[in-house]
Amino acid sequence: MRKFKYIARSPTGKKVSGILQAESDNELIEIMLNHDYKLLRYKEFNYHKAMFSFMKINKNDLLNFCENINMMLKAGLSLKDSIHLCQDVIGKLVFKNILADIEINLSKGKSFYDCVNDYPDQFPIFFRTMINLAEVSGNLKDIFTYLINYYRFDINVRKKITNALFYPCLLLLMCLTVIIVMSTIIVPSFVKIFNDMKVEIPLITKVIVCISNFVANYYLIVIGIIVLLVLFMYLYSKTNKGKIWVDKLKTKIIVLKKFTEIIVTSRFCMCLKILIDSGIPIVTSLDISSSLIGNEFLKSKFGFTIDLIKKGSKISQALYSLDFFPQLVIETIYISEKTANLSYSLGVLSQIYEDDLHNKIQRLTTILEPMLILFIALIVIILLISIFIPLFSMLNNIGV
Repeated sequence: MRKFKYIARSPTGKKVSGILQAESDNELIEIMLNHDYKLLRYKEFNYHKAMFSFMKINKNDLLNFCENINMMLKAGLSLKDSIHLCQDVIGKLVFKNILADIEINLSKGKSFYDCVNDYPDQFPIFFRTMINLAEVSGNLKDIFTYLINYYRFDINVRKKITNALFYPCLLLLMCLTVIIVMSTIIVPSFVKIFNDMKVEIPLITKVIVCISNFVANYYLIVIGIIVLLVLFMYLYSKTNKGKIWVDKLKTKIIVLKKFTEIIVTSRFCMCLKILIDSGIPIVTSLDISSSLIGNEFLKSKFGFTIDLIKKGSKISQALYSLDFFPQLVIETIYISEKTANLSYSLGVLSQIYEDDLHNKIQRLTTILEPMLILFIALIVIILLISIFIPLFSMLNNIGV
């Protein structure tokens, strides 16, 4: 199936553009004529190669889409009409084009799942799986409600982390700015005065001057090395081995280990609850949940866990074999399996660990802020000492 980028005039006279799938140029023209669109111009378009990461549909886009579609379906509109109306409220042009493509494909008799499955890079596996389930069960409204709950939960967790780290990162940036300005401008200016006055410069001042001179003379090399290292780490982290290595570090480093455990546990419990409530078999639910926890290292270990369940092991026993989830999760799931109340327990666990994450983030920022302020103060004091020691020496010499 080829993709065409087109510009056309709608039945109301409005100029519209988008991307449409068709077997040939003739089919494209026929589709437009069938919908009373006047085709102005078009060209073949390789959609996926033209995409950049910042243009892709993110979770906020998906949440807005699910909320709008859910509201329209509950109002009695058909799925096709809902998607048509959604194009007016979606801000991202890429998403508008995809929805226009989906609308036309729905008109041709294609299923909604097949439409979204044409864009695996844009619609994540969780979204596509839930849409597939919705069409099989005929329960589209409830599935969109589950999707809304999941994306709200996930976005809420990300917001908490981002908001909590914003102020410490701002302080760190201020710290670096103070260090650079004082070590490259203020201290060297005073050193020049001291040299003119033939004042003996102490060791601490000499060290700072050496660092300042090195940065001033070789800053392009320093920046180049830093950029290359960051670029190398970024590219490596995008490979399968790199993702697993980085995510493994998150589960091993003491500072990150606890946060990774809480985030993964909360996300895993919420996702598994939604999938089970939707009627998806437990093995499939675990497989999908492992893809959504955001940790490739743990995902690679889930294969063994799923095999254990296939062989007859209980969920709690299989999850225990991962040696990652907290004991509270294992014990709660073990009891829930006996009482046949797994979905409710997973919801409670998810809320517990979301609240725990919020508390730990607040605690961390409470500790980080004064530590960063003290660090800035210490650096400034060292820089001031490097200036004042020779300054007092110079004043003493003048006094003599």
